[in-house]
Amino acid sequence: MKGESSSSISVSYPTTLELAGTTTPANKLTVTSITADSGASANLDDGSLMISVGGTLLLPALTVADIYTNTTDLKVTVNYN
Repeated sequence: MKGESSSSISVSYPTTLELAGTTTPANKLTVTSITADSGASANLDDGSLMISVGGTLLLPALTVADIYTNTTDLKVTVNYN
């Protein structure tokens, strides 16, 4: 029935992510405290679920201007039962 869900959803993700400078890969930034939230009602009644991912960017003093990208893919795994 619509509005009733017997499925469960769990989300896993890394706890930290390293970013490397595009121009100078030795320049590093770190994202910590990564979280994922699927909202108060995690059900798939309409066939979709929005998952928001966030974190804290650590920006040390004297960080060099550059374009920083993650060195590994940010992988979010959803276990749907």
